Amino acid sequence: MQLALNRTHVIYNKSVNQDYEIISMVGTEISGNHDELIEHLKRKAAKLGADAIIHFSWSGPNYLSDRIGASGVAVKLKPNYSELSINQ
Repeated sequence: MQLALNRTHVIYNKSVNQDYEIISMVGTEISGNHDELIEHLKRKAAKLGADAIIHFSWSGPNYLSDRIGASGVAVKLKPNYSELSINQ
């Protein structure tokens, strides 16, 4: 499953079939809705230079708090040279 966020940042709930470099774990927690949560997580990953977040997961809200959270692994995707075409 893939949730497209914009042209440069994508969140995957598992891994990707492309080589990548792990940058960092990212996580956030907010009082708000899921769209705001994803945007906040995406901004955090972008500040680190990531173009994707893999192994994405949600948490909350629960009976103790109305806050919701998300986390994942920020990665930099490596070019897939086998899919590139050269125009001559």
